[in-house]
Amino acid sequence: MSSEYKPPVCSSCGRPILVDEACVKFPCPNCGQIILWRCEKCKKLTRPYKCPNCDFIGP
Repeated sequence: MSSEYKPPVCSSCGRPILVDEACVKFPCPNCGQIILWRCEKCKKLTRPYKCPNCDFIGP
């Protein structure tokens, strides 16, 4: 059995977040059903993100 690691993806830019990269993860502020990830660059630039479950747009 082979298990392949899939890194989380930034909810703003869609780029995979590397293991040692600074980032944040949090439940959707609206529905709480989805864990959203943001890379350090998108967080710093306050780029918007969208929840795929409820279409909430933040920050």
